[in-house]
Amino acid sequence: MLNRNGYTLLETMIVLLTLSVFLIIAVPIHHQTQAHISFTNFYKQFEDDVLLTQQLAMNNQSFYDLIIRPEQKKYFLMDAVKEQKIIERNIPHALTVELQTLQIPIRFSSDGTIYSPGSFRIKTPDKTYKVVFPFGKSRCYMYEI
Repeated sequence: MLNRNGYTLLETMIVLLTLSVFLIIAVPIHHQTQAHISFTNFYKQFEDDVLLTQQLAMNNQSFYDLIIRPEQKKYFLMDAVKEQKIIERNIPHALTVELQTLQIPIRFSSDGTIYSPGSFRIKTPDKTYKVVFPFGKSRCYMYEI
């Protein structure tokens, strides 16, 4: 009597094929999800930093600048009077920032109004967004192009 313990070559090939198909589907989805999470985290932090810039200008009755440096993949929050860097943030490498009509530095008056309204673009590997700083006391908003 023949005792068979183990798997046949066909059974092993079916399992390997199933795993391969799963990996082919899962890896691109994971990459897209990772890029989206990176963009979302960056934008939320940027919004918070814009709010901080506006609040500092209003509370301290002084000038604070938000300076975007796309070529360095960074942006800074500066105390304009003391010429001191308060915050330095990195822009994720997968994102491209293109300044359009937005004048750098982003500065708010003591009543919370932006001095130079404008817009810029953020490009991800698969989407493009426009960030707009309108006239008035609102901070900014974003929409997909």
